[in-house]
Amino acid sequence: MAWWMWLLIWVALTALLVVVLFFSGRALFRAVMGTGEEGSRLLDAIAQLEISDEDVQIHPTPNAIVRGRATVAAERREFTIARDARRERRREAKIARARALIAADPMQYAYLTEYKRREA
Repeated sequence: MAWWMWLLIWVALTALLVVVLFFSGRALFRAVMGTGEEGSRLLDAIAQLEISDEDVQIHPTPNAIVRGRATVAAERREFTIARDARRERRREAKIARARALIAADPMQYAYLTEYKRREA
């Protein structure tokens, strides 16, 4: 193979490499710019929310061992009663929705069962 053929192959490969690097760099640049725009939109949204933790007061509950078994059992009992009441309310709401879906007036289709004779 002649020396100029090798030179032509290397020039073509180098040109291909430059083209691939150009398109990859452009795609990466667009991705970074898009990320920057989304980040600025996020910061604007956070600024609009005006989230502050100044009004938050944390009142940690004492350890269960310190409070005693009777107190913890009473709290647990209250919690389970409230949970069961919530579950029962949800169950009743589901039943009410189901009854509303299946309730149908049977007389609305009475015309299908009645045979009307043509008067000639």
